[in-house]
Amino acid sequence: MTFKLKQFAIPVIFIAASLFLFFVLIYPTFKSIQTDSRDLVDARQKYEAMTENIRAMENFKGIYSTIEPELAKIDAQFVDASFPVSFIEFLEDIAKDTRVVINMAPLGTSKIQEGEWPFIDFRLRVSCYFPDCIKFLDKIENAPYLIEIKNFNIRKSNVLLEGVGQIIQTNAEADISLRIYTK
Repeated sequence: MTFKLKQFAIPVIFIAASLFLFFVLIYPTFKSIQTDSRDLVDARQKYEAMTENIRAMENFKGIYSTIEPELAKIDAQFVDASFPVSFIEFLEDIAKDTRVVINMAPLGTSKIQEGEWPFIDFRLRVSCYFPDCIKFLDKIENAPYLIEIKNFNIRKSNVLLEGVGQIIQTNAEADISLRIYTK
């Protein structure tokens, strides 16, 4: 080999060997370290988030025992949608207590929009003496259930004495639309 060829070949071989070592050994090693470091940071963040969630759950367990009676009271305000007998019995009881004659009809449930609570609509037709109607309405408003009065119409009706045509009693008839929120 001539001197000029040696002078040119040795640096080319050295550069080629250096590039080979860099791309075959050093670069993959650094790339692996970078990937492993990123995975380690992600794992650390997940661990910290899980630790925080566990801490929050333990805190909630302590709080839950103190608020459990209140949650039971809230749950009792919702009527069982598939079996609303307790609510119907409640209406019958207050009708009897207030000397009111009621006819009730569940109107069923409507399509519930996202974010709304499920409910059942009832329509009540009430016949009674006017003060008793007000007592009945007051008891509905103070019911142990979550109820919304959607519509309330009241009108006067007179009971006539047959044959004479005299009014013997002034009654009230009311139509009430209720929305009862369910579980």
